[in-house]
Amino acid sequence: MCHGFESDAVNRVCLLDAAATKVVRAMGTMAPRSGIADKTEYQLTQPIRIAVDESQGVMYVADFKNDRVLVVNLASLSVQCVLTMGGIRRPYRICLDDNSLLYVGSWETGQVLVYNTCSL
Repeated sequence: MCHGFESDAVNRVCLLDAAATKVVRAMGTMAPRSGIADKTEYQLTQPIRIAVDESQGVMYVADFKNDRVLVVNLASLSVQCVLTMGGIRRPYRICLDDNSLLYVGSWETGQVLVYNTCSL
């Protein structure tokens, strides 16, 4: 059973099992130490926040330094889509409301972008 999600120090998002006190699965790889990270689906660079929609079976990962939010299938930890529209710059805070709206706060611009997750 899923007990939580966290991002770790090596740019991975981890599925946690609190009862067993261990990481069950992880997605993402460490970014290169020199130069700008490649913006591939699985390469995360400072995944800073996570919002989970268990009813839809997805989590939203704020990939801070890649200027995007990943929509990730909870069962497979595969990326379903990548949100970059609306000028996401350094997504820092994300949350979902009861109407399936995803709010993404931008560190760089100070804006809050709103996405209807039913249309993603």
